[in-house]
Amino acid sequence: IVAMSRMVDLATKAAAKLAEEGVSSEVIDPRSIVPLDRQKITDSIKKTGKLVVIDESPSYCGFAGEIIAIAVEDCFNELHIRPKRICSLPVPNPFSPVLENLMIPSVDRIVSEVHDMMKQARRKRGRSNFFAISMATPIISGSWPSTACQCQPHASKRAFWFSEET
Repeated sequence: IVAMSRMVDLATKAAAKLAEEGVSSEVIDPRSIVPLDRQKITDSIKKTGKLVVIDESPSYCGFAGEIIAIAVEDCFNELHIRPKRICSLPVPNPFSPVLENLMIPSVDRIVSEVHDMMKQARRKRGRSNFFAISMATPIISGSWPSTACQCQPHASKRAFWFSEET
């Protein structure tokens, strides 16, 4: 979990709550944007294969997007699941403190989003290996070992998915 400024406190509280539930996490506080400690962030991604960025600003054109860009540039092959941004909701900043607290990330929202990410990671790990063959490249009868795979039409109707049987 990478967080800046005020979000570090929320990330630490969320990490403690996740630890109580059996989910191990690591909180990284880069302390400054320039110079940014890229190595610390990439080392953590390479160790865990996951990335959650918490930012108080909107999800577009911000710190969270830059951290995810670093993850993709430096650690793409090590990522087990797509990175997750937990940012302010896409609404105008309200004047009311109650509404503002609903707009920005909270401990409960962080914990919920991390649990959703872990569920996706478990589902992804449970899938067969899939690869697609375009219908523009016909499969010649007898050239594909029919006992080694199952063929299912893809939703686009333009490709078939073959899942390897192990």
